[in-house]
Amino acid sequence: FNTYGKGDITIRQIFSHTSGFQADTPYDDRGGISLQAAVDSIAIYSNLQFSPGTQASYGSSAYKIAARVAEVIEGKLWENIFKERIANKCEMSNTSYLSFINNTKPHAGAGVRSTMNDYIKFLTMIHNFGIYKGQRVLSENSVKTIELDQSGGINTFYGLGVWRYQIVSGFAKEVSSPSAMGIHPWINRDQKYFGIIFTQAGFDKTINTNLNFRSLVQNTIK
Repeated sequence: FNTYGKGDITIRQIFSHTSGFQADTPYDDRGGISLQAAVDSIAIYSNLQFSPGTQASYGSSAYKIAARVAEVIEGKLWENIFKERIANKCEMSNTSYLSFINNTKPHAGAGVRSTMNDYIKFLTMIHNFGIYKGQRVLSENSVKTIELDQSGGINTFYGLGVWRYQIVSGFAKEVSSPSAMGIHPWINRDQKYFGIIFTQAGFDKTINTNLNFRSLVQNTIK
């Protein structure tokens, strides 16, 4: 990234979608290459859409770059980092980033496979500000930081890897991270509950129905 003029981009910009990296690249879904090879290709061949920190554009390529940074820091494969730091501690035995095709699938931004029961365990940990069954998984400060605007006001809808809703005085009453496949999790900080809608119908077909269901739940609890 330094060699190709992209070394000053920060992790915060990557997760808040203000890095300028293309949303998707030809290096996202090539199951025959490693995460390292995919991200090296992005560094060399993928042009920035805008100067980092000046605009916001949502996309999954950024997550793959962040996963590769974690690999360099830890000296381990992303799948192993995820298992050690998150999955094992949250008892998510049916969740993996490994591809059905091979074990070097590079798409850390959209390649995870899971179940409703496993995802609920992850949401439980986030809802409890980083604690699952009494064990600290993430720091409380990390979870709170994730849910704040990290774009410098460029687009307050994005936190760090989450979407922010019902923002009041800078704080989001609800956070979510809907998937392209139609999985729709959310946490309501204001009313202290969380939920998930598990479908396989795709984002475009389900997003309005999911949002309406969320509103129905919120109004019912109120």
